[in-house]
Amino acid sequence: MDSHMADELVVPLKFLGDRVQFLFLLVLWQAMQDTVAGLTQALQNVVQAGNQAAAARNGAGDLHWNFRSLNPPRFSGSPDPDEAENWQEEIERIFQVTQCTNREKVVLATFQFTKDARAWWKATSAHLPNVAELEWARFLEIFRGKYFSERVKEKKAVEFAALKQKGMTVAEYEAQFAHLVVYAPHLVGTERLKANHFMDGLRPMFIERLGPYNIQTYTEMVQRAQLVEDTMAKVEGMRGKDNSKPVFVKNGAPNIAPTFCNNNKRLNAERDVAGDKRVKVEGRQLAENCKFCDKPGHRAEECWKKFGACLRCGGRDHRIPDCPMMKDQPGRAQNAPRRQGRLNAVIEADLPE
Repeated sequence: MDSHMADELVVPLKFLGDRVQFLFLLVLWQAMQDTVAGLTQALQNVVQAGNQAAAARNGAGDLHWNFRSLNPPRFSGSPDPDEAENWQEEIERIFQVTQCTNREKVVLATFQFTKDARAWWKATSAHLPNVAELEWARFLEIFRGKYFSERVKEKKAVEFAALKQKGMTVAEYEAQFAHLVVYAPHLVGTERLKANHFMDGLRPMFIERLGPYNIQTYTEMVQRAQLVEDTMAKVEGMRGKDNSKPVFVKNGAPNIAPTFCNNNKRLNAERDVAGDKRVKVEGRQLAENCKFCDKPGHRAEECWKKFGACLRCGGRDHRIPDCPMMKDQPGRAQNAPRRQGRLNAVIEADLPE
């Protein structure tokens, strides 16, 4: 091979080597680009996952902070079902304004447990499968099974059956009735039964006024009872104003001078033809018994027994054995006919000057 041919062959080989080198570099650059893109995507995935985790942590922190800012009640595990019920109602009321899932409700609610309740939940949750996935409805079943036992429900039902108004106002009695009635639904299956049970627990004076109306609903019964109570209070107020003026009691006997009777003593009791004792104040017969001695004809603030007075004449300086009115009785003939009493006339007047 001569030199001329050698020169012609070197040039293509040289060109071919440069091209191969170029292709190699091109492939290498592409591979590097792919690697960088992959690393970039991987880095972006890591950053995104971190952001999501941080957002989740921040969201949980915000949820807990929002929940705590509403001042949720704590529960110590009291055996009183009323406390457990009040705690549940208050917690659920807070959940109504808190954006949380049913599982988050369980976490937030149990966070408020203290003392015995915390120890109970720690022991109970240890035996629950997938406690982290426990729903709110299932939690309430477990909670109420612990703090609302059948024995407690029966005790509350007995308390409801024996509930009486006694010294409570109608509003106070109704509040107690509404609180206990949930434990005895079998006693108030209909509106009429519920209304009648409410009336049966009222004081006799209310039953006397409400019974004739044959009220069919619980709501109407409560409203009418409150109306009766308001009316009675109004009448008592009017009587108080009437009794603020002094009165003179004029005896029916013509030879006895009028005597002054103040408001701290009862008017003299007379007997009618049948012998029944009646007491009238300003022409009106008192319908209620005294709340102190449970006797008819006077109020508690006028009761002789309450003030330790003589039960014969009302005097406060002696008792019945020493009563001047009793001293005259031995000399009276046993077979003497009983004189029919005269009804005292009550006349309002100003004090004489």
